Amino acid sequence: MPNRPSPLMLEVSEIAIQQALAQAYLMEGTMDRDTFDGTIRTFKHRTPFRPFTVALVNGDRLEVDHPDALAVRDGVALFAGPGGVPVVFDHEGVSQIVGDLAERPSS
Repeated sequence: MPNRPSPLMLEVSEIAIQQALAQAYLMEGTMDRDTFDGTIRTFKHRTPFRPFTVALVNGDRLEVDHPDALAVRDGVALFAGPGGVPVVFDHEGVSQIVGDLAERPSS
């Protein structure tokens, strides 16, 4: 039977790839629509879900504490924060997407 990477290894690898792509676009000053959508979807669908932060170019930070708190399509996102206050932003308004990989389960 061939050796297969564990689901955790695949998840971490996918996140690392998405973060590297996002960082490359950020260095150019803008994140393209597809990278934005893919990066957010990757963080939303981690199993188990872990909170992450979307930092906006205006200095605001959106703490995504639930996968359904954020809807994304075609480079535009709607964040429903605590208390139901909506925030709409697009791929050009994001400076960074931060996920805490330090809390990975130990092997």
